[in-house]
Amino acid sequence: MLLFACRGAPLGTPVLDDYSFLDRLTFQPPLDPFDSMGGAFYWRPLSRQLYFSLMGPWLLTAPRAVAALHVLLLVALYAAIFRSARRGFAAPVAAAIAAFPLVSEPARVLLGWPSAVQHLLAMLFAAAAIHEALAGRRVTAALAALAGVLSHESVALALPAFPLIAYFRTRRARAALEWVGASAAVGALWGAGYRIALAHGVRTPLGGGGIPFAAMGTVLVKALGAALNLEELAPETRLAVAWGYVALAVAAALLAARGRVRSALAARAPVMLGGIAWFALGTLPLAWIWPDWNAWRNVTPSLGLGAALTAALGAASPWLAGGLVVLRAAAVLAAPGAPQAAEIRVPQAITHVSFERLVRLQRIVDSTRAALASRYARLPHGGVVDFWVMPALSEVGYQGSRALRVWYRDSTLVWQSMPGRIDDAPPAAAYVGYNKSSRAPAVVLNPAALRGYARAEAALRAGRLAEADSLLGAALEAQRPLAQLFCALLAYRRARVAWELGDRARADSLNRQNFEWVGESPEYYVMEARVALAGGRRDQAARAVRRALAIKPGFPEAVALGRELAAGASPP
Repeated sequence: MLLFACRGAPLGTPVLDDYSFLDRLTFQPPLDPFDSMGGAFYWRPLSRQLYFSLMGPWLLTAPRAVAALHVLLLVALYAAIFRSARRGFAAPVAAAIAAFPLVSEPARVLLGWPSAVQHLLAMLFAAAAIHEALAGRRVTAALAALAGVLSHESVALALPAFPLIAYFRTRRARAALEWVGASAAVGALWGAGYRIALAHGVRTPLGGGGIPFAAMGTVLVKALGAALNLEELAPETRLAVAWGYVALAVAAALLAARGRVRSALAARAPVMLGGIAWFALGTLPLAWIWPDWNAWRNVTPSLGLGAALTAALGAASPWLAGGLVVLRAAAVLAAPGAPQAAEIRVPQAITHVSFERLVRLQRIVDSTRAALASRYARLPHGGVVDFWVMPALSEVGYQGSRALRVWYRDSTLVWQSMPGRIDDAPPAAAYVGYNKSSRAPAVVLNPAALRGYARAEAALRAGRLAEADSLLGAALEAQRPLAQLFCALLAYRRARVAWELGDRARADSLNRQNFEWVGESPEYYVMEARVALAGGRRDQAARAVRRALAIKPGFPEAVALGRELAAGASPP
């Protein structure tokens, strides 16, 4: 089901933090086991240094192999949880508990993004640690917990859980104290390592502003919605799924009237209460980084919620536990899928790096790599690659110049936005533009087209309108393949020239071409308003001005034109 929900996505394609880790792996060997490996925060040597040392060479050449490994890790997670759950539950209920993290919306990000292995390994090692603790094996439980905290801090939840599990398993205080020692040993080793890591420059996002009590309630509510797969659904679908949860709860409450069910609920109370505590305690630290919200950060705490909910429903009836799995799977399948084209605008989402946004970034960044590789086998040492009008909020996907440096294995390369005045800037080694909506939106720009555009701008500044129009037309012809965001500007500039020359019909035609290539923009609506006003269509002109100001409040040309309309000015 999870693979079907990810259909069409470029699974395993590196983006975002992956390039920070790959940059460190490529240019600063040997790796320091006590630094953040190029990340902004945290010490996670297993899920960063070790994982990227092993899988880094595969990320660019065989990203599906990385996704396949993540599938295997999810299967191992299922097996670990199932084996633990079978100690206290019938097989169908144990299977439902084990399925909880797999039939979840955040699991799509865990499957498709290499850096998400930090959370995937955290879940796996946490589940393994609990499995070993339930079996009474202190050494292997401690080793699993240590591997977990060296992958992600959330596995620290297992440390206080160990003595509690030992007490409920044996009903002996001495056994609990022995497990306190195991937890303390793991905590001491982890703390000592973190102390060294802090001396090596590792930082944490915790500031000195005190405890964020105000954010804790908000974070818990957000985490609950995300764990129930409600976060990214359309409002109507979210309501339908929420009613599905209500129906399951009502059915369980009705069945709880039976003595057998009440006894089963009482027997499973430690699991339910422990799971809720695990979820709440693991979620609260996210308040320190609020409002930076990503649901996949909370997958390890959500294991506790999954165990609690499924145990409660399963105590009433295994069919209700199965119904929970079906409902959650339906919610995942109803969530937005992988976009087949990367749009210039960012998809709406609650999670900042949702699955839909992740796939968009993967397409944008990897198409840049492919476009450059198809034209330039090598780039000059110290070379600069300029990009033209990148799709909204996608620059972070490149991690500055790191992606470019990793692609060409050259730490001196620079990735930057194109200067405002092209004719004043030294020539770059390569130029990249983008299309509005494409599976592979990045395009290498033709330097001849850019030179033509620069000369056209100079002609415009000198008032040589006919020459500027000719140069803009030649630049448009020179740019092959089409780069819509660049070519739309050329079309708009030609529309402005046509307007200044008094050719309103041509100005309107070129402005429509600009819209076809790039979509809505304040410039497009200002030109539409001018053409409409010239044709006596004042209502249309006013609507266009309002739309321009809605897109870009205070846009000077729209403000000026709005004043003309308000004053009842005649068309120019």
